[in-house]
Amino acid sequence: MGMGTGTSIGPSAAIDAIRRRQSIRIYAETPALKLLGLEDKYDARLKWKQRLGKPIIDSEPKNLDAVRNELARRPNDELVIAREEFRRRNKILSYFPDEGQYRRELYPKHMETIGHTLLDNEVMMMAANKVGKSQLGAMCISCWTTGRYPKWWPGLRFEYPTSMWVCNKTAKDWRDINEL
Repeated sequence: MGMGTGTSIGPSAAIDAIRRRQSIRIYAETPALKLLGLEDKYDARLKWKQRLGKPIIDSEPKNLDAVRNELARRPNDELVIAREEFRRRNKILSYFPDEGQYRRELYPKHMETIGHTLLDNEVMMMAANKVGKSQLGAMCISCWTTGRYPKWWPGLRFEYPTSMWVCNKTAKDWRDINEL
């Protein structure tokens, strides 16, 4: 093909590309995935209010129960796909797990840095490339801004809603570094 006329791909590659696009669209429109998001949102809101000692409106636990009942009625295969997609979209839930290839015990400096946030107003982790500094920063900011901390969290816990800014020099740096 000449310049500017585009490129050609074989039939099997074209079919694979269409399937990938369709699967992405299906995930975005799956009712089970939307229900998982609602369950997560309602559950987090209730836990936040309980921790702050704020009154819980009667409809809030009912909404959470209704979502969970609807999830229980969904076909199991649909839920498996939706849960996997939910985990993919919410990577923060998988950072520093109890066991596995990326378990916390393999990252003592990361855990130490989180621990320093209890007493120090400023912390810095200076380390080699590709050791997880950006993931650590994303985890800390996500926990602090959402109020959702893993059970093992050794660092600072805000007991009230927070607002934070995360900045970089350029939009390109933001995209390449901060946006995980």
